[in-house]
This record gives sequence, structure tokens and C-alpha cells, in this order.
Amino acid sequence: MASRSGGAGFVVPGPREDTEAAEASAQRQAKPSKGGRRFGSAKPAAATASAGGRCAAPAAKMGHNPNFAADAARQLARVCEGVAGLSANNPAMSVATSDPPGDKLEVNFAGDGGVVGGGFAAQIVLTPLPEEQQLQIYSTESGLFEYELCEQTQKWISVKHGTDMEGMLTRDLLRVCVGCPSF
Repeated sequence: MASRSGGAGFVVPGPREDTEAAEASAQRQAKPSKGGRRFGSAKPAAATASAGGRCAAPAAKMGHNPNFAADAARQLARVCEGVAGLSANNPAMSVATSDPPGDKLEVNFAGDGGVVGGGFAAQIVLTPLPEEQQLQIYSTESGLFEYELCEQTQKWISVKHGTDMEGMLTRDLLRVCVGCPSF
């Protein structure tokens, strides 16, 4: 059956077109997208194991890493260097590392109205957790997350969501400062 006018210039699909649309929708949901994720699936794309070099499900432990302290310190230094270039355009921003470096990294945005605006204060704290072999990140924008180093990609991946740590940090920094970190 053909389409019929629904008045006021609207076209109402006929019964056959409704069936065709439903079949097309079912086919789209059955096919995985390019990112390896099915429509309607609750699993993040990074949580699926694939030949593309992604890590296994984030809930699974990535194994004991005898070099965890060095890997964590290297990541904290990388983040510190990546955000250091932002300070020129963000006078309300400060970056502080612990002594010795590698124990903690804080990126703070003062609530003085600077570029953050309206007295908003933001903070991102990275803390290594040696016993769990995780980097813990607290962000006033996103909350608390734990990341483990993926052996295959050498990226820090969220235990909870399977997302990349640098992506989350970039997203949170873009919300509160001028410029983009150079990780």
C-alpha cells in the first residue's frame, strides 16, 4: 500500500512501508558497527576482545605487572608534560607533583573566576595504587575511576568502562580550560 497524506503536508506510511522499516531496523541492530559494537548493546567497544589489539573485558584483570611503579610514574610524567603547555592560557591552573614524582599528580583550577569562569573550581588527581596495579583518577567533572595498563596497546584502560584514560582527561580538561593537552 502506498503512503497517504496525513493532512497539513505530512505523509503517513502505509502498512507495507511500516513492515519494511521494521525489517531494516532489525537488520541494522543485528549487524555490528565498525567499532565492534552492536546497536542497543550495553558493552563498550573497548570491552570486546578483538584482533585489532584491544584489551579483553575491563572487568578481567590484566595480570601482574612487575614494572607497575615505572609504568605509573611514566604515565604521570606524560600527563604532567601534556598539561604543562596549558598553563600559559589558563592563569587559574596549577600543576603539582608529589615528592618523589610518580606518587601523585594534581591539576587544579582555582575558583577565582579566571578562564574557568564564575568562580568554578575543578581538580584532577592521579594516584597510583600499587597493590591493585591501577592508576586512580579523581576528577570533579567525571568522578572516581580506576585504570589498568593494557599489555597489548600500552594504554591505560578504565576497569569499569573500557575507555582510554587520556581520552577522559582530555574531555574533562576541555570542559574547564582553554586549549587541548598534548599527550
